[in-house]
Amino acid sequence: MSSVIHRLARIAVVLFAALPLQPAWAGCTLVHGHGRNHDPRDEAANRQWDALNRRFHQAVMERLAQAGWTLDGLWLGVAETDLQANAQRLLDQARERGCTRVLDGTVFAEPAQGLLILRLRLHPLLQAQGPLRPGLPPRIGEPIYQSRRELALEPRVLERLALGSGVEALAHAMAEELAAAQP
Repeated sequence: MSSVIHRLARIAVVLFAALPLQPAWAGCTLVHGHGRNHDPRDEAANRQWDALNRRFHQAVMERLAQAGWTLDGLWLGVAETDLQANAQRLLDQARERGCTRVLDGTVFAEPAQGLLILRLRLHPLLQAQGPLRPGLPPRIGEPIYQSRRELALEPRVLERLALGSGVEALAHAMAEELAAAQP
């Protein structure tokens, strides 16, 4: 009997050794980008915010893909202001693609504070009773990783980000920090 158990144990060790080693979070990460500074009276400004956010989103995805992350993307323009519909769209896409985490990336202004903010927040997808399981609707958990850059909300700063590769450089740096942290 013990020789059978030893043989089974050796087979299990061989099979386990053949499995690829991946971090527990190795499922898909849905990278969600969305502008926040919508002004229904200023379409030109909306297009500029959309362009800045889209470039930030694409640069984050590019760098995380280079780091070996499995990604899916969802980018929403500033005019898409129905938060409940946006959240449902995000959760539906994450469930369809098998994503276990959501990375929220955005560039936005806080005029009252005089700040331009670039932010990444990584959230697990959970269910009411714990980890994500097939067939049940997910919910977005509290952030397990956050990164934020604050710049002066000044025309020259916005111009430097919009015209040059400044937003991509910051997005790449923030994505590299996230990948290195391996949350």
